[in-house]
Amino acid sequence: MGGTLERFFACLSERMYKENDLSDITYALINTSEDFKRIFISFITKSGKKQAQCANYEVSREFPLDDRNRPDFLFIGGNEAILLENKVWDRDYHFKDYSDALLNQMSSHMQYQAYHPLKALISAHILGNQDIQSGKNHGFEISYWHDFIALLKDEIAKGAFAANKYKDDQKDLINGYVKYLEEVVKVPEIGRIQFTKETLKSIIDLSALMKLIVRQHHSQNYDYELTSANTKLNTGNSTGIAYIITKNGSNKRAFVNFYLQYDYKGSPAIIIDLPLNVNKDINDRITSTSTGTYVFEGQNLEPKEGCAFIMADIEGFLESDKKGQEQKIKDFFQEANGAIEKYI
Repeated sequence: MGGTLERFFACLSERMYKENDLSDITYALINTSEDFKRIFISFITKSGKKQAQCANYEVSREFPLDDRNRPDFLFIGGNEAILLENKVWDRDYHFKDYSDALLNQMSSHMQYQAYHPLKALISAHILGNQDIQSGKNHGFEISYWHDFIALLKDEIAKGAFAANKYKDDQKDLINGYVKYLEEVVKVPEIGRIQFTKETLKSIIDLSALMKLIVRQHHSQNYDYELTSANTKLNTGNSTGIAYIITKNGSNKRAFVNFYLQYDYKGSPAIIIDLPLNVNKDINDRITSTSTGTYVFEGQNLEPKEGCAFIMADIEGFLESDKKGQEQKIKDFFQEANGAIEKYI
């Protein structure tokens, strides 16, 4: 394993300035493991190329096709070339620009005269129909990182990276890469789906209780109003409501989310937060210490998200009877919003 790790970290030292880490780490692994290179090239080209063919490819990062076009990867082997662009969240795919630049490069400058240059894109997000069609029109194969993760897990299970007389063991390194990929491209670990009437009713009841608390909440100097502009409900990881706090006699306001997040640091959590995109001034100024009802967090839940108040004793809430739960969530709501009001 020592030789494999030495090669891997040596390749990491060649990382590109200001380029994404996923491309750099994948490049290092391609240059470390012939098995990984074979599987990766076959996957992105959907070609089923034989191992001997894949082993002959040399890979470059940020290869300058011209002054403006530098794809993430360029594989060159024999009379073939493969261009690969990696996308995590960026949606500028460069299909036409890369296609034109590659054709010019193949025909006039590169010492390897590729008869049929292949073009591929691998993405962490699903492309829209219009972009998929544009990719096909320009000859791109489109693949997804979550499918590659599934393929690697299958290959690991089949022993593709085990040690033999020609190589040392690579399984731990590939397992580590899979875990890294799952974090970068946000692939959740999905278990068996189970619904119970009690659980579904509890989620509905919690949402109804949240709405009732907002409607009935009284503040001397601020008005509370429910709104449909909830930035959390479309994430697939939470259920809740949104409301607006307006200072009486002014147009000063805060836009607030109030929700159950199913998996927050490994457990469910009830959260009140201030989305950064519509509460930047408040987020820039707000400071709050933890209290008996909440833990305060700054702008660090996820990138581009604002500060949040997290119910401190979720276990106590879940173990309480109906009356106790209502009181705990009301106390949490009042204290968190009392802290917010000071900054409106």
